[in-house]
Parts: sequence; C-alpha cells; structure tokens
Amino acid sequence: MRIDVQSHTFPLEYARFLAKHSRYPAVTINGSDLVIDYKKNFVAKGAWDRWSPEKTIKEMDENNIDLTLLSLSPPCASLLPGDLAIPGARIANEGLMEISAQYPGRFKLVGTLPWNLPGAAIEEARRIKKEGFVGVTLFSQIGPEDPVDLPVYHQIYEELANIGLVIFLHPMPMPWGDYLREYHLVPMVGFMVTEGLALLRLIMSGVVEKNPKLRIVHPHCGGILPALAGRIWNMTAHMGRGMDLITVQPTDMLKTEQIWYDTVSPDPISMKFLADFLGSTERIMFGSDAPWISMSLLLDQLHEAFPDEKDRENIMSGAAKNLLGI
Repeated sequence: MRIDVQSHTFPLEYARFLAKHSRYPAVTINGSDLVIDYKKNFVAKGAWDRWSPEKTIKEMDENNIDLTLLSLSPPCASLLPGDLAIPGARIANEGLMEISAQYPGRFKLVGTLPWNLPGAAIEEARRIKKEGFVGVTLFSQIGPEDPVDLPVYHQIYEELANIGLVIFLHPMPMPWGDYLREYHLVPMVGFMVTEGLALLRLIMSGVVEKNPKLRIVHPHCGGILPALAGRIWNMTAHMGRGMDLITVQPTDMLKTEQIWYDTVSPDPISMKFLADFLGSTERIMFGSDAPWISMSLLLDQLHEAFPDEKDRENIMSGAAKNLLGI
C-alpha cells in the first residue's frame, strides 16, 4: 500500500459558510473561483476544480497511490467569530466525510476543530474519532494570532493524546505577514517559519513532554527546524535559554517518536537532509500537498533522494502504517 499523508480539499458548504460569516479572512465565491483575502497580507485564489476529489483520485491512480489522508485547506474554523467556529468545524468535517463516502477505502480523514473554544474542540475531537478520523489539523496559530501553546489550549492536547488523534501541523498566513507581502514571500518562506515556531512552542512550553502519547506530524521536511537545529541546541543546551518548562532538549525532542515528518518539499536535497538529521527514514512519510505540488514530481525526487528501496518503501508505506495503526 502506497500512502499520501498530506492532501487537501475545500468542501463547498464550508466555503459558503465562510463567505457568509467570516470577517478575517474575507472569503468570496465568484462563480467557479474561490478568493480568500487575509487583509492583503496574502490572497489565495483557486478554481473549484483544483480541490475536486475527482482530480485527487485521478492523480492518485496515475501515481499508484492507494490511500490519501485528506484534510482541510486553510482558513481554519477557529478564525470564525465567536461561537461560529463550532458549526464551521462541523460543516467542514461533514464535508470531508461526504467525500470519503464517495470513494470507499481511498481516504482517511484529518479533521478540523474549533480550537479557540477548548470545550467544543474536545467534544468535536471525540465525535470525529468515533467517525473514524485519524487526526486533526493544527494551524500555526489559533484564531487570528493566538500562539498554539497558550495554557487554555493544553486541555485539548491532553485529550487528543488520550483518544489517539494525531496532530497534523499546517501553516496559515501569519498576523505579521505584511512584512512578507511582496514577492509571494508568505507561502514561499513565511509558512515554513510560522509552522516551525508553532512546533517549537509546543515543545518548549512542555505540551509535548507532558503528553508522551501525543503524536505530531511536522510538514515540509521539517521546514526550517533541521537547518536551525545547531542554533536551537546552542541556545538551549549550551546557554540554558528557554528550558524553564522542559527537561528534554528541543533538538532531541525533534528526533523522538512523538514527532513525525512528511516529504512535502520539492527538492531531493531537502528530503535527504531531513533523513540525515533524524538518522533514519523511520518517521518520514510521503506527502504530496495536493493540489499545490505535482505528485509525480515529488515521487521522482523521492526516488532520487533515496536510492535504497527499503527507505522508499518505509516512506511510502511503513512509517504511515506505524503512526496510524493501519
């Protein structure tokens, strides 16, 4: 079985709900196009057929992908004002379930939560776990700008660890994105920075260490973190900074069984660099980031990065099976 652990869609009813209620970002449906405007810091545009499950299935079949983990493209429900995050998350998750029902056996689902409302988030997590979801998406901030490690959210992480839902990190336009407005720097660089900051905050706040059953998937070959590991180590282990709430060095935590990674970085050097940083491919999984990157391109680069068939087999199948118990 060949598995893709990062693929996205955008259910139509969720888009309509956002268009009606969302204040940030502004969501507009123009005929066959969807426009998501994060107050000019970043504007995402796409035709509906970009996210169609038919397109995903076609690409899976062309590349011999048997199973895909399907998740929601941003924006997340926790950006909706007030209690609207609750129906927003449910509408998004129901949309994912409808897509999965159309193609039995082809998708496992990664849900969304009203993260800004911890009690409701826990309730929705329990509900989708019963529906067979394997994980939830955590975007790089909760609501427009809350750090993911605020104490009020710790109870959600405890529950996810207890019920066995994997956290799949994903970037979202950051509140300081105006600095990156020009040259498409938000998706080019900003996303990698903001997702790395989110994981570091979860580690350095003690959330990861206090919940040993918690599993987190960091996308994009670890983003900035493997490249900055030496600096992180020096600041924490050598200079003793940022260690007030933890006993395990952050760079050591990045290599434990609690943190997993996908290959969504279209460059064989990045893929190999991640494996060298971790010392193995044990917790590296294939991801396509469909519909944003060519699946066939990533597969070709994976083959180039890992000439050893055992490594490729683990990345395409073994690691995901171990993480998800499938």
